[in-house]
Amino acid sequence: MTDETPTRPALADIREYSFSSPGEHTGYRVFPDELEQEPEVFFHGTDRRFLKSIVADGFLKSIVADGFRFPPPDKARSVSFARNSSLPLGYASGLGADGVVVAVRFNANNRSVRREESFGLHIDAFDPQPEIVGFCVVHKGTSPEQELTEEKFFEQFAVLEDGLVLVQIQLRSLSENAKLFGSFVRHMRRSICPTTLSPR
Repeated sequence: MTDETPTRPALADIREYSFSSPGEHTGYRVFPDELEQEPEVFFHGTDRRFLKSIVADGFLKSIVADGFRFPPPDKARSVSFARNSSLPLGYASGLGADGVVVAVRFNANNRSVRREESFGLHIDAFDPQPEIVGFCVVHKGTSPEQELTEEKFFEQFAVLEDGLVLVQIQLRSLSENAKLFGSFVRHMRRSICPTTLSPR
C-alpha cells in the first residue's frame, strides 16, 4: 500500500442521477451510455444508508451506518463491482429498503488488488480508493419495469385470442357432451321405468 490519500469529495459534490424505471430498451441500466460504456467505470449496489460512509471513507470491507454493520467483519472478504449497472440495480432494488447504485472510476494507475470476473471485479485491497463519479438512489419498492412495446402487446393479445378460441371450443364440447348425457339418462329412464299408459 502507498501513502497516497487523495482528498475525499463531499456528497453534495457528487452527481446524482435520477432513477427513470429502466427497461429492456436500456438493458436495465440506470446511467447514461457514455458512463456505462467507459472501460474504467464500474458499478456497486448497496443500502442507501452506507452512501455517506462510502463517500467519506471509501469502500470498506465492513461498513457501519446507523449502528448497523454490513457485512459482519468475519464475513467481509472483498468488494464487488460490475461492468454495467444492471446487476447492482437488481441488488439495490431487492433490499427491502432504499438502495443506491454507485458509479466509480478505477484510473489506469490504480494499484488495487483485484480479481477479474466475467461480471466485473472483486477488490481485495484498495490502493487507492476509486473515484466516485455518480450515484443513483433506488427507493424501496421500486423495481425495473419491463417495457411493453406495441409488438409485444399484439403478441400477448394474439395469445389471449388463441386462448379464448380454445375455451370456446371446450365450452362447445362440454355443451354437446351435456346434451348427449341428458339423452342417455332419458333413454336409461325409459328402459328401466317404461311409461305405462293409464286405461281409459
